[in-house]
Amino acid sequence: MQGLGTTERQLRLLQQLASTRQGETVAELAERFGVNQRTIRRDLQRLQAIGFPVDQTTEAHGRQRWLLHGDSILGTGLSFDEAFALVLASLSATAVVDGAAGGRW
Repeated sequence: MQGLGTTERQLRLLQQLASTRQGETVAELAERFGVNQRTIRRDLQRLQAIGFPVDQTTEAHGRQRWLLHGDSILGTGLSFDEAFALVLASLSATAVVDGAAGGRW
């Protein structure tokens, strides 16, 4: 998955966390996305800052895993798939408006 832009990587990161019950370590995520661990940590912090229920848990032997908690996102009652679709639609609409305006917005 190398070469992803930041937004796409963060969306795929959320999708990955939503698809696993046990969570993932920063090292596992960094390897999966082809970036360094610092980049993954920044992405996770950014996702938390904008309200996604992304949390870190520590296992009995000290390994830390990241999880996406809850059946809904951002307290909206939306499922992950619904929230993901809204984000993608918003990104697409922004690209269309920017393209139609010749980048003048």
